[in-house]
Amino acid sequence: MVVGPLHQLASALAAACSPDEIYQAALETARVLTGCLASAFFTLDSQSRPDAVVLHGDAPFRDRLAECLKGNDISGPVLFKPGLSLIRFPYPAAAFPEEPVLLDLLIAPVVCRRHPNGGLALVCESISPPPASIRLGLETLAAQTALALDRLHAERDIERVENLCGLLVDAPNTVVLTLGPEGMVTGCRPSPDRIASFPHRYLLGEPLDRIADNPRDAERLREVFQECRDRKTPKSHQFLCRPPRGNPFEAEVRLSPPLSGDASAPHHAVLREIRPDEKAWLALRETAEQYRMIFDNASEAIFVAQDGELRVTNRIASKLGGVPSEQLFGRSFLDWIHPDDQEMVINYHFKRLRGERAPDEYDFRVIDKDGLIRWVNIRPVKITWEGRPATLNYLRDVTEPRQAAESLRESEEKYRLLVENSLAGVCIIQERRMVYVNPCLADMLGYDRTDELIGRPFWSLVHPEEQNEAREIGLRLETGEIQSGHYFIRGQTRDGQTAWFELRAAHGAIGGRPAVVANLIDLTGRRQAERARQLAEEKYRGIFENAAEGIFQIGTDGRFINANPALSRILGYDSPVDVLEGGVEVLEGLQLDPAVIEEIVRLLPQRGALQHFESEITRRDGTRANVSLSIRGVRDEKDHLTHYEGFLQDITEQKRIEDEQTSLQAQLQHAQKMEAVGTLASGIAHDFNNILQVISGFIQIMMAYGDEIPKQTLYLKEMDRAVRRAADLVVRLLTFSRKVKAEMRQLDLSHLVFRMVRVLERTIPKMIDIDLRFAPNLDQIMGDPNQIEQLLMNLASNAKDAMPDGGRITIEAENIPWETAEGLCVSGLNPRDYVLLSFSDTGHGMDPETLKHAFEPFFTTKRTGAGTGLGLSTVYGIVNGHGGNITCLSEPGQGAVFSIYLPSVKGRADVLPDVPSIHCDASPGGDETILLADDEPAILSAAQEMLQLRGYRTILAKSGEKALELFQGHGRDIDLVILDLGMPGMGGRQCLREILKLDPTAKVIIASGYSSDEQIQSVLEFGAMTYVSKPYRYRELLKIIRQILDDDPPSGVYPGNDTPSTPSRA
Repeated sequence: MVVGPLHQLASALAAACSPDEIYQAALETARVLTGCLASAFFTLDSQSRPDAVVLHGDAPFRDRLAECLKGNDISGPVLFKPGLSLIRFPYPAAAFPEEPVLLDLLIAPVVCRRHPNGGLALVCESISPPPASIRLGLETLAAQTALALDRLHAERDIERVENLCGLLVDAPNTVVLTLGPEGMVTGCRPSPDRIASFPHRYLLGEPLDRIADNPRDAERLREVFQECRDRKTPKSHQFLCRPPRGNPFEAEVRLSPPLSGDASAPHHAVLREIRPDEKAWLALRETAEQYRMIFDNASEAIFVAQDGELRVTNRIASKLGGVPSEQLFGRSFLDWIHPDDQEMVINYHFKRLRGERAPDEYDFRVIDKDGLIRWVNIRPVKITWEGRPATLNYLRDVTEPRQAAESLRESEEKYRLLVENSLAGVCIIQERRMVYVNPCLADMLGYDRTDELIGRPFWSLVHPEEQNEAREIGLRLETGEIQSGHYFIRGQTRDGQTAWFELRAAHGAIGGRPAVVANLIDLTGRRQAERARQLAEEKYRGIFENAAEGIFQIGTDGRFINANPALSRILGYDSPVDVLEGGVEVLEGLQLDPAVIEEIVRLLPQRGALQHFESEITRRDGTRANVSLSIRGVRDEKDHLTHYEGFLQDITEQKRIEDEQTSLQAQLQHAQKMEAVGTLASGIAHDFNNILQVISGFIQIMMAYGDEIPKQTLYLKEMDRAVRRAADLVVRLLTFSRKVKAEMRQLDLSHLVFRMVRVLERTIPKMIDIDLRFAPNLDQIMGDPNQIEQLLMNLASNAKDAMPDGGRITIEAENIPWETAEGLCVSGLNPRDYVLLSFSDTGHGMDPETLKHAFEPFFTTKRTGAGTGLGLSTVYGIVNGHGGNITCLSEPGQGAVFSIYLPSVKGRADVLPDVPSIHCDASPGGDETILLADDEPAILSAAQEMLQLRGYRTILAKSGEKALELFQGHGRDIDLVILDLGMPGMGGRQCLREILKLDPTAKVIIASGYSSDEQIQSVLEFGAMTYVSKPYRYRELLKIIRQILDDDPPSGVYPGNDTPSTPSRA
């Protein structure tokens, strides 16, 4: 428990307490002053009489105190004053609590505790103060009590005034003055006579400043009074006082404003004399107060720690702890230290107390009253406190400096990382030499370590031819003549290579000295790239200007935005400038076919680009030209179309040459066909002879038997089968050899090859085997079936000649994706998928020289007259015409392998027309009249017999002329005409025309053993109902006759194998 009596009294007065409270506070103050003895211990009995005394301190003081205690009968608490006079006041010992009480007196703390005998035990534990301390206590009591008297007077409580004033009896050298509003003395207690040579009448009615010895002090007294009155705060002033008689003396006046705050109310002042023996003590007190002020107002937290506990703390320390100073007393200073740092702090504390080595200062964390963690720096000093080791500690909040230091460290680290890892070279120059170089700059210059450059002049890195200029600029930058600069310099690397740099430099100060900070960017690669770009631009500009093809760029508005000289020549202009200035009229003047423009507009957005799009244009002079156009759209990063660019090639001469080549190629192909037909004829003759042998043999057998022929039906069936074999062979031969225009169709290559193999099996020797190997899911191709068949026939003919003693032909087909075809490095292939048709034989092969000329026209290794040398050249032309390519691999004795790449397409193949199969259980008949016209009597006879068997009437004609004559005579009776197309004289075609002139509704069937596509189409267009090819089967012919007579004509061609289906005349 801490008691501050004077503070309690002042607080009671300031709080305008009741007179009772003020009175009790004054009594408490007086009671406490009882303990203001120097180094004494005594007890009081239950009647408050001295019971035992133990004295300490100097001998004179002990003797005087003992004399005082022995010579007086004390009936209550005692209060000593100089001269051993006593102040008596009743205060029972029972008022003190059981526990010890610490009395916080002016200087010496006094512990008061209850004594076993019922009295009190007072112990003054401080070093003996001078006797003046007791006087000071009494004088302070007098000043504070005067304030209480003022309140009591206002309350007219005369009895309590007298009781309280009794407390001030014998107060030495002190008077209490009452002052009016203007500072006039209106009263005093006790009499001023108590102060030496100070008569009562001298003060009453006089201004306070009259007692000053000099004008300066008088002026200051007036100011002090005015400040006390106006600011309503206590004031004090020490001055030299001059009495009416005698010598001046040192005095102190303490002024107090009225508690009511009314400026017109009386003011009180305590005037006391400062004796010579007090001056030293006052100086000591003033010094102590100054130190105390410094202690409490220090910017650092200051505390004394002993045995891990707090003994004394200043204001900042208590603020850090979050509680008043008196509540920190005795607490462990670890309470507000961060748990992680407590062990370190207590370890250092006790080391220092033991005299061991410990840091002079260090940082640790504390937790403030708000729970925030803060960093503090402590500087402990070992001291002796109350006779035992302790530490005086100075604590400084370093949270913000640490944060600033950490921020600075992080900032330095950040900029260090930026500079150390910068892609630009950085260096710092001071006194014309490099003091810092980052790794990037060292690397730019070809150095392994940065320290190899430290200390070197910066311009030593510059090319010798530019060092003088670099030195001058560097000096001007370092002196600040130039604050900053941007330069392009030519440097020199460690190995002597020239390097180009972009340099930005700025003047500054580092470490208090001028410096230049330089940033360098390596432009060597950029300059090399720029030079390469310039060379490339020159190269491509040369290509652009000198290209044979026209190169152009066209805006979306149809205007040319770039054109080369070749384009202007192709379009008929004098220069590219004319094309660019011509605007949209240039494009319009080309007079492109609207269908071509529509096709370009349709395909370009789909494909993004067009390659080799051929068209015809009109030049500026009106002449026409053939061109090949390649064009693509150019888009920006947002996929917006910006313009078009492409190439234009004049192919007029090329088209003329191609037309001539096409004509020549057609002639060559026809000649080759004729040669192939001759080759086929020899093979077919063998097959035909075998067929005829079968027919002849069975006929001879039947004739040998006479009228009764056993197995007649069997013989007839065999002869009929042989006839059909012969008819099929003839049809295929005619289909292959006929002249028809190339018709590109979507074909199933496997089906086409199977059809052709059926022909080859009858044309090549039987000791040559044909092996087919087709991959599943084979793609379709776009091709002319007749030309593909001719290609296979030519290759088979060459293979046959290469294997006179027999061998094997292998035909294979498989799909080849573009990725695979591209890897095969076959020239002339466009980026697309292909079907690979391989044709190989086991013949005698070719040597390299022969293989080199294999596809040249008229090149042959056969004997004179045995071949034209057009076989493989025709094959080559057919493959190229189909957009493909052909290669050949061969070695002597190893046969040959022909690889044919044909562009593939998706979808279903067109169905090649075949002989329609007409099935009927019984051959229909009728009673109509039919005119038969044929130059072969046997055919007429057989047809007449068959028709009459079915009930028809027949009229026969052996020529066209006879047929026309009979039709004129019996026209109304003839229901149907069957004409042979190839009769001598008036052929079937002319006869048909004449008959239809006579009767446009006449029903005519055309029959022939051979005709071209044009002939068939022609007779059908003239008006024939349909066309049948010989040899026809009578059952099928009867079916067609019945359909036509019943006005339900069939469509197509019957019963041919390979003729395209053509609608008949309805």
